Amino acid sequence: MSEDKTYGYGYILWTTLLGFAAFMISGLLADMFILRTDNYLMGMLISGGIGALLLGLFLQMGKKTMRVVLAGLIAMPLGLLITFGVFEGIGALLPHAFSQSIENAGIPDTMAVMFMAAIFGAAVGTSLFGKKAIVLFILVCAIAAIPFGRMVVAFNTGAVIRYDLQMLFMPLGRIDLNSLAITLAHGVGVGLAIGIYRKFRAEAHSAVSAKQT
Repeated sequence: MSEDKTYGYGYILWTTLLGFAAFMISGLLADMFILRTDNYLMGMLISGGIGALLLGLFLQMGKKTMRVVLAGLIAMPLGLLITFGVFEGIGALLPHAFSQSIENAGIPDTMAVMFMAAIFGAAVGTSLFGKKAIVLFILVCAIAAIPFGRMVVAFNTGAVIRYDLQMLFMPLGRIDLNSLAITLAHGVGVGLAIGIYRKFRAEAHSAVSAKQT
């Protein structure tokens, strides 16, 4: 896309919705695959790879689409493994009573989803815009993941929304709502970050052009 194009807040909303749609599709496909094969690793590859592919196509990324797909394929399972290792290590170092209290509040689940989304965002942002985009993508993706992290907590505590969503997705089979929420956190975060980054970059380019005239 041209640097001279103006990206407004409507564009940011649009990229966020496209991220949601792309990863909703990939998340549901991955869940249906896992339901039939019990292969979680391949399921993560499907959710990360197909989600990134669809987002690239939706946003007309052209030649960059395959780079985004590769980042999605690698970052989704890698983020899960790194997050598991980090949070298991932290949990082992904390006093049991304190660890139990924050676990009951759902803090570890929320932070884990934020951490995974940040890793995914860093990988996708770098593949699209280079290292200069890492900080923005990490921050945006982590913050955008918070409601999805809380959703995972709600699912794990038997909230009514869990039953409602299970009934909604019943025609597709028994969907893993935790996995779907995590996948959506990745898609929404990346979509939002792309919109924000392009808006800021276009504004900076316009400011430079104005100074030169």
